[in-house]
Amino acid sequence: MNAEARRQQILEAGHSLFLEQGFMLTTIEEIAKKVKIARTTVYEYFKSKDDILIALIEPIILPYPIDLPEGDTKGKLIYLIQSSLDQLQEHKIIYRIYFEEFFALDQETAEFFRKWQNHKQAQVHEIIRQGIASDCFSRKWSYKDIGFAYQALLEHKMRNFLMTGQVIDIGYEATHMVDLLWLGIGK
Repeated sequence: MNAEARRQQILEAGHSLFLEQGFMLTTIEEIAKKVKIARTTVYEYFKSKDDILIALIEPIILPYPIDLPEGDTKGKLIYLIQSSLDQLQEHKIIYRIYFEEFFALDQETAEFFRKWQNHKQAQVHEIIRQGIASDCFSRKWSYKDIGFAYQALLEHKMRNFLMTGQVIDIGYEATHMVDLLWLGIGK
């Protein structure tokens, strides 16, 4: 088996075990056993299980900031929430680890997640600044306050989805969250 195919097997085993039993409880030994290779062979490809995690999530979270459609502030915020909820449904492992096991990550991996969140938050802040400038939001609230409310609404919905496993109508949920934000902080 060539090196890339073996690497892919290790990633798939890591992904499966992280989903099944969580990141913290998964060991390199279990990943190796699932692939039917020696533990030392895993270390030829990855220096730690954190490296396996980064290799799994890097292609998913690096394309930030995302391209936004033309339009008003409200439409852009709806689009961002829809994108986040789509990503959650497609890649639950990222969010499960982020919400439930972040504290167990090594410093480098935690920093990787922080940078991803900072990129997302910077994009939200820019949209909100534009919304304040165009009088979509009350000027009594700072862009950081509105961004905090946005993030709280979104993360609450994401955590609820992960805990319950409910199927959601992404378009409805995104519009509903932005409406809550709009009516609570908007003009």
